[in-house]
Formats: sequence, structure tokens, C-alpha cells
Amino acid sequence: MSNASRNAASMLHVLALAAAVLTPADVLAAQPACEAPITLDLSVPRPALPVTVAGKPVRAVLDTGAVTTIVGYADADALHLKREGDLPAEFQRLPGTAGGYATTLPGVVVGGLALGDIHALAMAPLLPGYAVVLSPNAFGERLLILDLATATLRACDRAEGVPQGETSPYDPGPLSIPTLRVQIGAQVLAAHLDTGSPMALALPMRFAQTLALEGPLVPAGTAHSHTGPAPIFKARLAEDVRVGPLHLPRPEVLFTDAVPEPNVGTTLLRRLTITLDPKGRRTWAAEAVHGPA
Repeated sequence: MSNASRNAASMLHVLALAAAVLTPADVLAAQPACEAPITLDLSVPRPALPVTVAGKPVRAVLDTGAVTTIVGYADADALHLKREGDLPAEFQRLPGTAGGYATTLPGVVVGGLALGDIHALAMAPLLPGYAVVLSPNAFGERLLILDLATATLRACDRAEGVPQGETSPYDPGPLSIPTLRVQIGAQVLAAHLDTGSPMALALPMRFAQTLALEGPLVPAGTAHSHTGPAPIFKARLAEDVRVGPLHLPRPEVLFTDAVPEPNVGTTLLRRLTITLDPKGRRTWAAEAVHGPA
């Protein structure tokens, strides 16, 4: 991958993060005025949610790793979306984006929450089988409380207040997405918080050369991303790991260059309650109250 593509796919992370240590009671007590919970479908690898565009139901997933909402080419045509401009420069550098364009999804409703018209990019489908990959940024200035343990998403009025406690910042680059603090031994990393990934903790291959492992890498399949297929390997770490408030004793982790930076996917996120603040570019994390779904 070229340096430009690598930078576009994932900007440099802030490594020295404040730990997001909230208790479940902190999260529940601090919730501002919220809309009715939106039920997520977790029978599939990524959280699917009910979405209509101009009154038409579409298959959609919530992807916290997406800086903007994506609609596939064929689905954009079926919805009669208009071409409103070229892709932003940082997206034009990515493989598979030739012919992509900026557009607007009209009259978007998620669950019972009307979002109105939202900006989107028409591109090759990132997740086959889904018409829309919905970014948290589509919810405007609302706080989002994501609780995969109860399969719910809540959109809350940010003006009513935000949770207390320390936070993890969003990625500081132009492709700004939420992060979680990950500590492996003495090393502190900012990992992408990514509901678009069904994996637990995944690390780029370069980390296999620097971390203490209990054994050799073992092939574990193939991952597919916007950069193309990449092999996956697994190994058990020789050190304990903290992911936000979670303590993982010498866990098995995945190594793949399908993720350009450390990545926390839905397998671990099911154990957390996450509050996202897209406007303030920060994240709170607490252990889930009800246990994994």
C-alpha cells in the first residue's frame, strides 16, 4: 500500500490517551434526554438496523469505523440518487473508488428517528448484501449510546449534557473515527472502535514483530476490506491487555494488514457500553451492565 493510501485509510493515532474508566452506573446516571431505543439485529456479524430512505426500506449496518455514510452504486441507482460532486481527495486515493461520487440520501429514518437528508458517498459496496453503511456522523450532534449487550442504540440530546469521566479522543486525522485505549503490557495504543469488523482485537502485521507472543503465528483465514483481501493470523500474547475498562489475561489476538491500525471489533464491543460524541470527537466506555448478548 502506498504511503498516501495508508494515510487515507487510517491517520496517525494519539498514543498517550486518558483511560476511559466509567462504571455502568456512571453511564446510566449521566444519560441525557434520549430517543426511544433503536433495536439492532445482531444475528449477523455486524449490527444491522432498520433504515428507510425516502420511505423505502434498505438493508443497513451501523459502522463506527466509517467517517461518512456509504451507499453502493447499484443501490444509489435504485434510489435514483443524484451525483453532486466527486469523492473527497482522501477517498480518491483508496482502491476501488473509481467512479465514486458525493450524493444525498433523502428522508432517512432509523428506527423511529427521522434524520432527514444526509450526506453520503456512492462507492463500491464495502459490505456485500447491505445497501447503506451508516456512519455515526449521520446522527448530527446527538450523542449515541451503543449497547450491543442489549442490542440497542440510543440517540440522545447533547444539549442536555454529556457523561462525566475520562474519554478517548477520536482519531485526529481527517478520517476521524472513534478510538479506544488499548494497553498491551506497558505499550499504549489508540485502537479504532469498529462495529464494521466482526473480529475482537486485531493488529496490523507489524505488531507481530514487536509484541511478546506465546507461540508462532497460525493462519486463521482471510479478511476483506476496501484495500482487498489480506491473510489473517492468530497468536496468544504473552502479556495481559486492557481494552478500555476490560482486562484480558494473555488473550488470543488476530494479526492482519486488513487493518492499518489496531482495531477493536464487535466481538469485544459486545462487552461494553459505548457513548459516542461525534461533535466533541470523544468516546466513553464502560463494561456492559447486562453481559454479552
